[in-house]
Amino acid sequence: MNTMQTSQKNEENISTKNVRLNCQCSSSKKMLNTAKLLESLKSGFISNGISADSTLSPSLLVNNYTQQQKILSSLLDELSTCEAFDFSVAFINESGLACILQTLEQLGEYNIPGRILTTNYLNFTSPGALSKLLEFPNIEVRAFTKGGFHPKGYIFRQSNYYSIIIGSANLTASALNMNQEWSIKFLSCNDGQIVFSVRDEFERVWAQAEKVTPDWITDYSIDYNLKKTKLNSVSKEFAKELEAEISEEIVSKQISESVEDEEIVPNSMQQEAMNAIAELREKGKNKALLIAATGTGKTYLSIFDVIQSEAKKVLYIAHRDMILEKSEKSFRTLIQNISTGFLKGSQKDLSADFIFASIFTLAKDENLRLFSPEHFDYIIIDEVHHAGAKSYQKVINYFKPEFLLGLTATPERTDGFDIFSMFENNIPYEIRLQKALEENLLCPFHYYGISDITVNGELIDDKSDFSKLASPERLRHIEKAIKLYKSNDNPVKGLIFCSRTEEAKTLSQKLNERGYRTTCLTGENSDSEREKTIERLESDSDPLQYIISVDIFNEGVDIPCINQIVMLRPTQSAIIFTQQLGRGLRKSSNKQFVSVIDFIGNYENNFFIPIALYGDNSYNKDNIRRALSSGSAGLPGCSTIQINEVARQKIFDSINQTSFKQLKLLSGEYKKLKNRLVRIPSMMDFVENGFIDPLLFIDYSGSYYSFKCKIEKKEIALNAKEMCSLQFISLEFARGIRMHEILILKLLLEKKSIIIEDFAEKLSVYGIKLNEKDLNGIGKTLSPDFYTQNDKKKYGNITYIKIDKEKNMICRTDEFSALLENSIYKTELSDCLEYAIKRAGLKSNEIRYDDNLVLYRKYTRKDICKLLNWKSDCSSTIYGYKTELSYETPTCPIFVTYNKKSNISESTKYDDVFIDNSHFSWMSRSRRTSTTEEVSALINQSKNHIKAMLFVKKSDDEGSDFYYLGNMIYNSFEDTKMNSEKDGKIEKVPVVNIQFRMKNPVPQQLYNYLES
Repeated sequence: MNTMQTSQKNEENISTKNVRLNCQCSSSKKMLNTAKLLESLKSGFISNGISADSTLSPSLLVNNYTQQQKILSSLLDELSTCEAFDFSVAFINESGLACILQTLEQLGEYNIPGRILTTNYLNFTSPGALSKLLEFPNIEVRAFTKGGFHPKGYIFRQSNYYSIIIGSANLTASALNMNQEWSIKFLSCNDGQIVFSVRDEFERVWAQAEKVTPDWITDYSIDYNLKKTKLNSVSKEFAKELEAEISEEIVSKQISESVEDEEIVPNSMQQEAMNAIAELREKGKNKALLIAATGTGKTYLSIFDVIQSEAKKVLYIAHRDMILEKSEKSFRTLIQNISTGFLKGSQKDLSADFIFASIFTLAKDENLRLFSPEHFDYIIIDEVHHAGAKSYQKVINYFKPEFLLGLTATPERTDGFDIFSMFENNIPYEIRLQKALEENLLCPFHYYGISDITVNGELIDDKSDFSKLASPERLRHIEKAIKLYKSNDNPVKGLIFCSRTEEAKTLSQKLNERGYRTTCLTGENSDSEREKTIERLESDSDPLQYIISVDIFNEGVDIPCINQIVMLRPTQSAIIFTQQLGRGLRKSSNKQFVSVIDFIGNYENNFFIPIALYGDNSYNKDNIRRALSSGSAGLPGCSTIQINEVARQKIFDSINQTSFKQLKLLSGEYKKLKNRLVRIPSMMDFVENGFIDPLLFIDYSGSYYSFKCKIEKKEIALNAKEMCSLQFISLEFARGIRMHEILILKLLLEKKSIIIEDFAEKLSVYGIKLNEKDLNGIGKTLSPDFYTQNDKKKYGNITYIKIDKEKNMICRTDEFSALLENSIYKTELSDCLEYAIKRAGLKSNEIRYDDNLVLYRKYTRKDICKLLNWKSDCSSTIYGYKTELSYETPTCPIFVTYNKKSNISESTKYDDVFIDNSHFSWMSRSRRTSTTEEVSALINQSKNHIKAMLFVKKSDDEGSDFYYLGNMIYNSFEDTKMNSEKDGKIEKVPVVNIQFRMKNPVPQQLYNYLES
């Protein structure tokens, strides 16, 4: 069969189901316009000065997570919209396949055909990855076995064109996420010469390659395992060189095994922390709190510091016997010829120099008095976040060591205990999950968020009864997931977290009946029973696959072999989620990555999932939505986040429906930072320490000062006018909508006036050019003139600045000067303005338009009235759009709620929709025609140069803010009809449908979010 016949046969295999996939995985099929592609190719390859659609232009793909750039993202985008795909890659490993596994599953559901061509050359491709690919009936795999094979190309047949990625990236997690790789992505029409060349070459090699079957994999595994054995004998240096290029799965294992007999030395985190602790001691400090993510080596660090301090008598305290025993073993490994003993239960090894004590045993009076307060040189408290308990406080207050070290991964507690003050706020070092991943200190994870099962039409929720949790349907759903999202190269070693004891026991029984090897552990089991079960799981000879637990393995247990974590419970807090995730993040020679399977139901607290995964503790809804929409792009290292659409929507629903303006949440977050700093925090403190967004305090109380007074139970020290002023600046400007007002107020705190040119120069530092329109605009927004009558009354009717153009000066008014005489008011205002300046500044990947708007930021209708320098706040009458023709530059901001409620009236069911991410179809108000002035102005855009500005929010659940998607260029219009309701009857009324082209195509992640 020739190339064209093969291609035709593949095309015939495309079923109508593919259209459904493109609707589900992406938003809509993108039809390629040949003329636009030609301009984009000219722009990309010949001259950037040629205007073109950037989404069609050829692009260099690299890995740079700080800029949210990963080759993986482009690969997934193309996979999710394609009608067929062909991969030609030299190396495939299981971790690379795990990065795209959920998308491959979706492609399989809709029978999207795929062909993957690889090789047995050098035996680096994983047999487990090949066998995993064979689980998909829509994918055919072949291996080139005739010598050197090194191409890396990904070919996607789209609706009426091809997208192709060619470069250096193999199908490995490091190549797709982290390595320094260069790949070019380009588009071509179906009959493009480059398409013929690439496809012909693929077909040529494909025809020569051997079909990969289970028997082929069995034979190949012999050579693969022989290669492993040989690698174990190579030098560590050579292995590291290989790791950057080839199968990190084999080489990482080899490196881990090769260093087992070598001297254990501090890793990068441990060395930095040791230096910081030593500096504390030199300053005369005798206690420190070390915060480090699970798996980063806190115990070893404490041992290294004991060695560094030359302590002779050491006490190690923990709340679990298994922690004590593992820690004692670690001490003996790193420190030779020491005497160790235990103080737990009836065991009392009092003569030992290094004692490992259970807090419950040590806290008893008869045991505590066995030691003098100065007996120990060095005391270590593991899991020190428990130290608020009376037993811990009793022990801590009794002993007087030369140095006290607390170890924890989660210092911020929900019980209100101030762990920071206990250590006098001495935090020499801190490494959270994201930093640990960036430093490659943890095992990479692949998180799969999948929707829990629907039983009798209802999705599992917080209140689901046991019959649903243990139903046959749910059991089949669980079994399907744990089979798909597991390693085929290594036996599964898993933890399953359940919410109820009855559920855990039944699940264990049912899985065992299906041939799995599981056991259940709950709070009813003793420490010794738990330890024996963990030993079974860690043993290569024991067939145990899963421990199913309820609330007992959140912390304080070390099981490095864990390569699969299954979450069958609602996420109740980011802390617990991170703790459970952390059970699988410790590196081990027996695993390349850990699969995390999270069954997401209709749970109230689903919003904690992105907070925990992305480490964003701001509780800023827009930040959380953006992180969730970014997928794996902003995640350091080789870890990935994959969440199917149903589960993703459940998380978005939770974000939208949860109010973060709750006093309990706000006061708790406030007190956490206050405890951390040992003082009342400023607004900027929250930003600089990565805590809750202080804007939430303003939303709750009108100003941060009001909130502090409430929490601290202090009498307000400002008069009514000062409070009104602080509320005005907090509510109207703290969000950082425009730099001009914020900066001029900041400058006038210390100076009564400033020359306009000097102000312009200060603005230019932020990349902003001052123009007369903006100057006039801020004169209005910093006076009562712009605001409604209700706002004028609420804000105290204060004018803040005078613009004297004759004298070329901006001056503060006497009213503002009088307010600044109160030092408390001035301090609070300064803090608010510093925060606002931080928010207003551009991030590295943001673009500011000449109208002060920043692409893809969110704005209210009122914000737009300010930014367009309109004479007053007319936001209450804008509704869907407003054409303003009286200004020098005519404008028409268009506001669209993309997913409209089903219960709105027929007359407001406008069909506003993206055709693709470069084109938008919009409907005017009803009872309008193309000759109506407001519509005609848009149709005649080329003559009157009116700016059509698009603002979109996904639904009313997101509040009153809209994403600014940029300006639109008129394409065409149609006078048509729509339904309208009058006196209970539906009638057809005129409406105009206008199609626009986006000046800037909407980024794929944001586009997918709006469309999903």
